[in-house]
Amino acid sequence: MTIDQNLNLETAIAGWCKQRPDIRAVIVIGSRGRRDQSADQYSDLDLILFSSSVDRYVLKADWLEQFGKLWIATLNRIGPGDPEWMAFYAPGIKTDFLLVSATSDQSITSALESLPYQQVLSRGFRVLYQSAADSGERVDLPVRKVPVSVPTEEIFYRELNAMLFTAARFVKFSLRGDTWRSRYTYEAELKSHLLKFIEWHAQLVGKPGADTWYEGRNISSWADQRAIAALPRLTLGQEPSQRQETLEAYLELVEMLAAETASWLGYIYPTGGQSAMIAWLLAILRQGS
Repeated sequence: MTIDQNLNLETAIAGWCKQRPDIRAVIVIGSRGRRDQSADQYSDLDLILFSSSVDRYVLKADWLEQFGKLWIATLNRIGPGDPEWMAFYAPGIKTDFLLVSATSDQSITSALESLPYQQVLSRGFRVLYQSAADSGERVDLPVRKVPVSVPTEEIFYRELNAMLFTAARFVKFSLRGDTWRSRYTYEAELKSHLLKFIEWHAQLVGKPGADTWYEGRNISSWADQRAIAALPRLTLGQEPSQRQETLEAYLELVEMLAAETASWLGYIYPTGGQSAMIAWLLAILRQGS
């Protein structure tokens, strides 16, 4: 896919909007809409479509065929249940249409401010289309710095303990030969706990106030470089001995991040019970390998 192909799609969407009096505005968000971290050839086209008649676009997908050769489309629900059509157009352009209700007595800016996606919006967006009635409004939002997440002692220990419970499930599934569930537990759940510790450490210890983005995006630019260097060791292998080595590397990284973060916060790490859990996990995994 090329820049021109994406621009053709945007042009088609804007032209269609002019024929729809209920469409008040279309905003481009994500990498194709923000000012920094520009898009590449793999970037999606992420749109917010403001309409006074959202339901007509939720019930059927036929309107998506107006913009190009539509391969597939599916309706998704995000955030608090907002409808979003995800569509793929030839030659492989993924386009997401988040549908937002905007009544005539509400400005587009106020509608944007009411959305629960401020972490994305605060990084920048651009206006693809505004209706004639809304053309006099300058749609803008103030740049908001993403707040630093300082975990309370309760939240910090809860995350640690949840990680250890998840690690115990991973170990048991691995020893039983339950490959699917062990891999899912590691890749989806344990990695999620790890990301939380990487974020806390970056914001509080490594680069105070660091912008940690979301879902690990641009992680190499903000995370502690020791964590980045350790990530290749966290690839889950097939053999029992490889899984033992992976869990050891995982726990070693979590312990480094948690210990330094706890020290900064004035919390105790590890507790006696947490130390015992880690030792037990490694011991039974070694016995089974």
